[in-house]
Amino acid sequence: MKVLTIYHNKGGVGKTTIAVNLAAALRCRGKRVLVIDMDSQANTTFATGLMSFLFEEEDTLRDAHIFHVLRYAEEYPIETVVRKSQSFNHPEIDVVPAHIDLVSIETRDLLREIDGIHLQLLMKLEAIKEAYDIVIIDAPPAWDLYAEIALIASDYLIIPSDFKPFANQGLKYVLSFVKDINRRFADLRIRLGKKTLEILGILPSKIHGSTRNSKKFIALQEAIRDKYPLKILETIITECVDLSSSLNRVITIGDSQIPAPQSIFRFKPNSDAAREFNDLADELHWLTQV
Repeated sequence: MKVLTIYHNKGGVGKTTIAVNLAAALRCRGKRVLVIDMDSQANTTFATGLMSFLFEEEDTLRDAHIFHVLRYAEEYPIETVVRKSQSFNHPEIDVVPAHIDLVSIETRDLLREIDGIHLQLLMKLEAIKEAYDIVIIDAPPAWDLYAEIALIASDYLIIPSDFKPFANQGLKYVLSFVKDINRRFADLRIRLGKKTLEILGILPSKIHGSTRNSKKFIALQEAIRDKYPLKILETIITECVDLSSSLNRVITIGDSQIPAPQSIFRFKPNSDAAREFNDLADELHWLTQV
């Protein structure tokens, strides 16, 4: 089982879209996929159809989500918290949901006080390593406790980037973050048979179709390659209506509109967006090889 985190310290670069649709692409190929939402905004939880309720009293996630996996060492093994992705994709994807409760200061302070909290997810994933081919973690766009826990548990990292100035400037902080994780937890990872966390590269994401082949965009990629020791993945995820429409899909029940997001493979399987995520799955195919 490989663990892959999608992370950038800048928000709005398409992390969730990449996490859930890459998971869908791999699941459609018969791979055993687990998605973990580590972001207090719970975007991946929403995107995979697990937040279809309208009112707090209908909230079925509050009593078992990623907080409980982290909070209790002997309770809440991952398999007891996993939810099926409902109508998001066929076949369904296993998801460890997040919850808005993660944003509270009290929750964060409680987790920080727990001995070994940084290793909790790593150890619980070790317990299910025969159950999945790949785990994809959607990490928050911050250098915080949740992002640290995600990276410590991971084998690989992909950095999505829209190649705009703030994202480019933030790359040095991502590199520093990874260096810090590898320095602080190298010995433990080695004891568990894990190598140091490896950055697979930058994934161009939310790129306008009109600019993806432009001289300016190509020159920008070259400049980033020269400045940072980072590979730029060959696949380009373009910004398009199909992707946003698939995750923002709703259905009307009575007088209410209920969120009903779908993967791009269910929403429009023959679209350019679906082709791009198939290309990404092809580029990363070795991750799920035995």
